[in-house]
Amino acid sequence: QFIYTNDSVTNQARLLGTYETIGSWRLLESYLPNAQKVTAADVQRVAQKYLTERNRTVVTFIPGSANGTTGTPSAAPAGPVHYKPVDNGYAKTSAPGVSAPKTDKLPVRAVLDNGMVLIIQENRSNPTAGVYGSLNAGSMLQPAGKYGLAQVTADMLTRGTGRRTAEEIASQIEGVGMSISTGAAVEGATFSGYALSRNFNLMLDILSDVLRNPTFPEAEFQKLKAQRLSEIREQLDDPSALAFRMFYGSIYPEGHPFYQPPVDREIEALTNITAQDAESFYKKCYGPAGAILVVVGDVDAKETIAAVKKYFGDWKGGSKVRPAIPNAAPVKGIKKEIIQIPDKSQAEVILGYPGGLKRTDPDLYAANVMNFILGGGGALDSRMGRQIRDRMGLVYSVYSAFDAGLGAGPWFAELGANPENVDKAAAEIVNQMKLMKSKGVTKKEVDDAVAFIAGSFPVRLETNSAVARVLHAAELYGLGMDYLRNYQKIYRSVTVGQVNATAKKYLHPQDYILVIAGTYKNGQTKP
Repeated sequence: QFIYTNDSVTNQARLLGTYETIGSWRLLESYLPNAQKVTAADVQRVAQKYLTERNRTVVTFIPGSANGTTGTPSAAPAGPVHYKPVDNGYAKTSAPGVSAPKTDKLPVRAVLDNGMVLIIQENRSNPTAGVYGSLNAGSMLQPAGKYGLAQVTADMLTRGTGRRTAEEIASQIEGVGMSISTGAAVEGATFSGYALSRNFNLMLDILSDVLRNPTFPEAEFQKLKAQRLSEIREQLDDPSALAFRMFYGSIYPEGHPFYQPPVDREIEALTNITAQDAESFYKKCYGPAGAILVVVGDVDAKETIAAVKKYFGDWKGGSKVRPAIPNAAPVKGIKKEIIQIPDKSQAEVILGYPGGLKRTDPDLYAANVMNFILGGGGALDSRMGRQIRDRMGLVYSVYSAFDAGLGAGPWFAELGANPENVDKAAAEIVNQMKLMKSKGVTKKEVDDAVAFIAGSFPVRLETNSAVARVLHAAELYGLGMDYLRNYQKIYRSVTVGQVNATAKKYLHPQDYILVIAGTYKNGQTKP
């Protein structure tokens, strides 16, 4: 973990400052040698010295009652209680980095005979390697009504293979400080990994094993399903999660890839999904055709191509064909949905409609600048933030975004506010939309927004994993291998006229869905 943090220039600055404050930044030079000298006896000694009852802090959380009062513990913790002020020290971090990944050199792109696309970006600044990729096995391909099937299928990949049990997979990964994870979204099943470069081949070995040879053991499936059901049930007390479910479920009809069902329907569907269902979905959808694998880090491109061919070259299956994602029907008028959740001091509000923009649409860059000025800059650096939060004092947070991918997702604004301020805050969002649509933006606003969007891009690429994700998106959406090189140039070419044109085209202050989740005075909708 100490070495992994070397990928981040942010942690460089943080650690250098922290250690200089402690005594000297040169203390970092002795960190690893000293850590390697630590013995089991040393660990036992410091545990006995510092993990004492006197040093402990016990926090008890008692949920508020129905009338909004705060509960108190029924009894004090056993044993003496000692109060000690909390130290306002710096958060613990790992070692500083050397430099951010170099992205001026175009990555290497290769296509295996089985259809898998391999992208490699060499970065020799630190002895680590990051992997990110996807397969054409997202929830858009799961059978109708089988909500959650794509996710549990992806989650089961690391729960046992023909060569390794779940325990053996975890032990081998943790034994060398590696990380491997799998998941699923609408557009595809995803996988990622991180390792020291000397363990890169081992990472490919384990990754290929979990992707190619999962066995879907029944006991592991039941444990996973119980865990996932618990996570979904917890959303019943989460205003933001319920608001987004209602929002996407209201914009998109059932059967659309972006549709999200109510919590109770997803629980019912997942309860009835079996390990055999997951295995069948795997056999139908998983394979190298349509797969993308990105490697960034301290690797040699030619050696990486050979290694990937070794572990994935004889894999068969999958499909490059992705079903088209239809556009949602426009919202007509104003539709209001309310989800009552008792004892919430903050309500979550989402206001939006089908955004009409895919990731490949030429208008997206100007629309992103427009949205940044309107609300994408967040509570501190946008029109919505300055007006609704700073001047009017109505919200704790507010932002807006276009959700653009293979299909045209929504545009939405989200805010958190005291329930008594919800109506005023929502009305002011609409007012800000109207003002931008009718009066447009200034050149200074565009210049400032572009400066931030373009200027912050290199900071977002300070780790191998971050570079891998952007290169993956460039391949998935057909943006080209020079996307990283051209990103700033693209945004710096956006004009005031283009921004104002997108405001007129993509802002719809008369037609939207308003979702309010929390303790709200009017109406009630079952979550």
